[in-house]
Amino acid sequence: MNNTKKIIFFDIDGTLSDFSGNIPKSTIDAIKKVRENGHLAFICTGRSLAQIEKKIINIGFDGIVAAAGAYIEFKGKEIYHSVFGEEKIKFLAEFMMKNNISFIIQTKNGCYLSKKSGNDFKKVFARRLKNDLGIEVSNVDDFSTIEEIVGKIKIDNEVDKYHLKYPDTESMIYCDSCFSVEETRNYFMGKNLKVTPSSFKKPDNYSGEITKETDNKASGIEKVIEYLGMSIDDTIAFGDGPNDIEMIEYVKYGIAMGNAVDDTKSVSNYITDDVENEGIYKALKKFELI
Repeated sequence: MNNTKKIIFFDIDGTLSDFSGNIPKSTIDAIKKVRENGHLAFICTGRSLAQIEKKIINIGFDGIVAAAGAYIEFKGKEIYHSVFGEEKIKFLAEFMMKNNISFIIQTKNGCYLSKKSGNDFKKVFARRLKNDLGIEVSNVDDFSTIEEIVGKIKIDNEVDKYHLKYPDTESMIYCDSCFSVEETRNYFMGKNLKVTPSSFKKPDNYSGEITKETDNKASGIEKVIEYLGMSIDDTIAFGDGPNDIEMIEYVKYGIAMGNAVDDTKSVSNYITDDVENEGIYKALKKFELI
């Protein structure tokens, strides 16, 4: 890899941190070193800005692509923001309520859900911790708060008014649907909405992320390089999940984590080690960026 200045984009869950939230020290050190070497480091996540924990921000990044490309900032300055608007939120909330599907709407400043949805998400995350990581949660009421997993959460039971209160919604996540991801996509046909399986260690075909079809991590990266006046030839990305596929395909050099899903690995230029086994550090070292 040549010595020109690079822009490196990092997914969070399963890439910067493992699925229990741990960030390897080698990852923190590698990102610090790559920036010292003159390269730019960006978070590139499906999470909204409000969901990115301080421990992630405190690693030190030059910019953020959040909400799967719907929000972008550089050096703390907002350079792009795309929202659903009233019509889409009304359509989605009515669909979820009609089919008894629990969901969370995600905005730049916070995330909102009903009490019922909160209880359902706690059960889902407890189940995923057991299935993916072998961590047993004996009582979901004592389970670490959903805020620790999803971000700045606020309970709002006025679901039928979400479209009036939160037209600035950027994305939505849902769990334990009665419809598969493909069935949900078919129902949303023509609505400029995209459905992606949730970013669990093992993707769940009945839980997903909903974004505008025109916003994704790749489109966010495109806006970053346009804003900075740089070239696609200078881009690198690290990811692991279904919502990283477009990003990995788009950049000049896409790197899949060893723990990535097969579809993400299949479109990557290189597969590094697992997140827990210093995958980011090893790849940056291999390509002489640190």
